[in-house]
Amino acid sequence: MLLLLLSRRWFCNYACPAGLLQDLARPPRVARSDWELRLPRLGPWAALITLGGAVAGYPLLLWLDPMSIFAGFANVWRRPLTIASLAPAAGLPLLVLSSWLFPRLWCSRLCPLGALQDIVRRLAQLGRRRSESANLAGHGLPRRAIVAMGAGAVVALTVRDRRASATLRPPGSVSEAAFPGLCIRCGNCGRACPSAVIRPQYASVAGFMTPHLRFDSDYCREDCSRCGQACPTGAIQRLDLASKRRRIIGIARLDADTCIMAEGRECGLCKARCPYDAIALRTTDGGFTVVPAVIATACIGCGACQAVCPVSPTPAIRVSERATV
Repeated sequence: MLLLLLSRRWFCNYACPAGLLQDLARPPRVARSDWELRLPRLGPWAALITLGGAVAGYPLLLWLDPMSIFAGFANVWRRPLTIASLAPAAGLPLLVLSSWLFPRLWCSRLCPLGALQDIVRRLAQLGRRRSESANLAGHGLPRRAIVAMGAGAVVALTVRDRRASATLRPPGSVSEAAFPGLCIRCGNCGRACPSAVIRPQYASVAGFMTPHLRFDSDYCREDCSRCGQACPTGAIQRLDLASKRRRIIGIARLDADTCIMAEGRECGLCKARCPYDAIALRTTDGGFTVVPAVIATACIGCGACQAVCPVSPTPAIRVSERATV
């Protein structure tokens, strides 16, 4: 904000990695086409709507921020690749391609971060040169700003009420009501996770690109608290290992209809792998059948049992929210 007083769009010019890649891809001395110049500046609307949504608890279009787009491309490649996970990774190549075909289209007309810098700089100039106030009013920015921010706040409140409930967050995460507003979708927690169980979420509108836990092949390790250390906003709190081991993520639930031990076959991998001794073996059918049983008071939902379960494609034991029945 302070640097904007000295240099217009200093972040775009000197610090934005997406902008650097666009500059490298942009052909030299290619003028913008007429339709690019006539295209309305949508960036300020996106910035103001996002700001209004943030005030209401959820920054609606934060995923359009070039840093989020850059992080989406960087984070996807260490995850199992699916069509859903590739969607955010496509943002950066599209930006680079657009800079080749339509120079400056993104930066001058669409980018909300660049537009926000322009808005801040313009407002700062009003305090130094009152003559610009008439020009600002002529463009209708204050009125449009109020409308855009108000619309963003209304939509954010509506989206928050409809967000998905079955979400497993990293240990130390704040309440689900506050998490989508605090998380900036930077991907730091996913990059820091040694077991790669923290992945972006795409199914929820409010939680789009926020981190959640997937225990497909590994679990949230008991000797790690790196996600909280890497989070820059406090959406995931910084916990020492002792506190992290007590933090509830969810609870494991057994589907006895698919458990191979319930069929009389040998297994017990879930009990052997559980680092919290939260699974016991109990007899049924008068002592003829042994099945796993989750000790609810000991289980924190780390996912070790789910990751090791040999039942496929859906493990017989899975972690879900404690509120889920």
